[in-house]
Amino acid sequence: MFVHDGHPGGVGLTREAFGKLETMLERTLEMLSSCPCEDGCPSCVHSPQCGNANRTLNKRLAIRLLKQLLEVPVQP
Repeated sequence: MFVHDGHPGGVGLTREAFGKLETMLERTLEMLSSCPCEDGCPSCVHSPQCGNANRTLNKRLAIRLLKQLLEVPVQP
């Protein structure tokens, strides 16, 4: 998992995010879980800048990983 700051030299996003990691993970889980799409869409996991045409992005796996990181019970 990474936070990408696309500006040369950065704008301080990672430094700010480090102290708010749990909140960021919780909000990301909420966003993914509430998106009505089934497999991922531009509103939740797809990126127009993905060099792999979003083939490696997986909404269900992202939700599972976030739940594990946040110690939320995960259904098999």
